[in-house]
Amino acid sequence: MPGRLTTQKYSRSTGRNSNPFFSRKKKIGERIPIWKMLASDLFAAVGTVVGVFFLIWYITIRSSFFYLSDVTVAHTTYIPHDQLIEAVNTYLDSHRFIVLPTRSYPYFSPSALRSAITKQFGTTFAIDSIEISTKLPNHLSVTVHERVPSIVWVATEAANNAHYLVDREGVVTEYVNGAESLPTNLPHITDENRTELTVGELATSKNYVAYILTVYDTFQKDTGLTVSEFIFPKVECQELQYVMQQIFEDEIEGSVSNEFKQQKLEIQTQFKNGELTIDQSLDALDAIKQQELHQGNQNVNSTLPTMRWQQVSVSVPCDYSMVSKELHVVTQDKNNTFRVYVDAGLDLHTQLYNFASSVASGTVHTDKLIYFDARYTDRAYFKEK
Repeated sequence: MPGRLTTQKYSRSTGRNSNPFFSRKKKIGERIPIWKMLASDLFAAVGTVVGVFFLIWYITIRSSFFYLSDVTVAHTTYIPHDQLIEAVNTYLDSHRFIVLPTRSYPYFSPSALRSAITKQFGTTFAIDSIEISTKLPNHLSVTVHERVPSIVWVATEAANNAHYLVDREGVVTEYVNGAESLPTNLPHITDENRTELTVGELATSKNYVAYILTVYDTFQKDTGLTVSEFIFPKVECQELQYVMQQIFEDEIEGSVSNEFKQQKLEIQTQFKNGELTIDQSLDALDAIKQQELHQGNQNVNSTLPTMRWQQVSVSVPCDYSMVSKELHVVTQDKNNTFRVYVDAGLDLHTQLYNFASSVASGTVHTDKLIYFDARYTDRAYFKEK
């Protein structure tokens, strides 16, 4: 046919035309070069790996099949629900190792989401636990369990009072900015020991909280008076320690001069005030002894004075969750505000009966009462104006 190109060519060896687009048939027993076999296997392996990676990339990143699009965030009581949803979505919109979307089911990390929620809300609200569950292909459920406040705890500050919510376990659940935002249905207690608390801190024991709630419920029934607020009074913690009695009286009196005697008395005072340790006191006494010897007083005993040990009470930092026992109930009658002292370690009804009976008998006059200590059940211990 005119104008048509042909690719056939004539072979002199066979006298036949051959087509270069079709390889010749391999002869039986012909060997294939090793490099061709290796190249063929390598090409097949690389192609398989690339294909698998492409498939994984497409399914987990490019495709939306595994994207966590069906997200449920359970409603919360104290943590703002819209802020919680925003925090969850912010995490889901982030990436791991720059390119891996955390919204994709294979790259989603429940522990990372739990940490993100705790980091954002844990310093303001007390979180009891966080439940996170997923279901293929794209469902995510988030439930934040909050600690439920039972009382309002007021830490006294110089400029203003800091208000916190505390649950039944005694744990601070929330810092409340402004008294106008405080719940009105919870009892209030003012802490005379601390100026501030932190969310998640154990403010007191659960027994003390339970005692406050019991007093709040029964005080009016047992006394006929209403509770205005509670006071956690000032507490000084002490423990018994073995310490040395500085110097025997005769050792002090045996000083060669009033100057040395006064120096020894000062060491004794500093030790009792906690300004010097035992070792520091011994070193100071030794220095005075050397000064006396250097003055050439042969009558001075060159040995250190004999030390004597005794038990004394020493002030130590308080663990308020362990020492919360005394409770002051603030109430009023006839425009007079006063306190009733009770103890969480004693029977409440017995203490309140002691107060009520003292009022009923005329022993105590509530219109001029300053405080009544109901802990002494065998007598009326009170102070009036």
